Amino acid sequence: MRPWNLVGWLAVVATAGLTYETFRLAEIAGRHEVDARQARAELAARAAATAATPPARGAGAAPAADPAAGPIALPSPAPSATELSDFTRLAQELAATKEQLAIATAMLAARARQDEERAQAAAAATAAANRPIPAGVRECLVALQDCLRAEGYAGVRLLRADAVGAEGLTNVELLDAEPGGIDVAFVRAARVTGVVERATGCFVLTCFDGERSLRGERTPLPPKGLPLRFADVDGRMFEARLPYFVRGEGEYPAAAAAPDRPPGELDPLRRRQWLERLERVLTDGGPTPRWRVGRLRGLDGGWFQGGDLVATDDKRRVVASASCERFAIEVDEAAGIVSLLLRNGSLRRDGVDSSITGEGLRVLLPNLTCKQASDAMFGMVVRR
Repeated sequence: MRPWNLVGWLAVVATAGLTYETFRLAEIAGRHEVDARQARAELAARAAATAATPPARGAGAAPAADPAAGPIALPSPAPSATELSDFTRLAQELAATKEQLAIATAMLAARARQDEERAQAAAAATAAANRPIPAGVRECLVALQDCLRAEGYAGVRLLRADAVGAEGLTNVELLDAEPGGIDVAFVRAARVTGVVERATGCFVLTCFDGERSLRGERTPLPPKGLPLRFADVDGRMFEARLPYFVRGEGEYPAAAAAPDRPPGELDPLRRRQWLERLERVLTDGGPTPRWRVGRLRGLDGGWFQGGDLVATDDKRRVVASASCERFAIEVDEAAGIVSLLLRNGSLRRDGVDSSITGEGLRVLLPNLTCKQASDAMFGMVVRR
């Protein structure tokens, strides 16, 4: 049973118990009211009878007999001290019961108000979560996600936001996967800003006023915000695609205008294109668990350089990760087998770290033929 279901059942049981106690007190109050009324009536009748008795003619004198009047009516005795005490006790019990009934009624009304407020808050939260993302905000999230993936940062996934403006994104939810690990943090922030540090080539997303959940533990965001830093990026691309969100600080170095890239290193546009091709090939290949390329640096022949990869199960949970110097889509035309081949790196699976050496690590792609893989990769495959 989920925790919120248990709390709801406890609230229902408590409310039912309080309602029962209210009815019980009302019944007791009713009985005391009837008893008190009867006691009052008896006392009033006796008092009236006593008042109607004629006064005595003298001390100790008996009333004169009138033969024509018939038998003499004797006065009713006055209420005793015991009867007065019983009446006082009933009156006190009635007052105490009425007070308890009033308290129980007030508690029941307060509980009903709390339940109504809780239901309204839950309905408002559900409506807010199901509210569609505005079109302009969706375009911003897609562009920001594309820029991060183009730079090889696929670990951060922006789930939703309500608005975007000069102050940044508001009411943001995002996932932050641990690079090379299996942990994924969920971050909810009231505001998120984006800054390009031009001098260092670093892009920073800073999350304010919220919480971060990791391994079931929730921690508030720091007062100065939680920074998510992405180093060695093309800041000009972020500023060009997200001028309404990204703010640039400082000046670009003179050498940044025409950077010298090592042989085989991909520029941001080509890196994004190859990441998309690899995504399609690994998805169509149908391995279980499913592997995805989070980051790559360059391409040399059919070998990709500097790769970070993660594997997820059918519930999108990270079950393995790998970091390798190079990887490729390998085809074995004689056997008709297509594989993802990882070389020279490390693998983390089931909480155990191991090295990838020798023949490397092969992940079969059983749903692809050699021709399909080669066509999808534009011939950039290695052959066994």
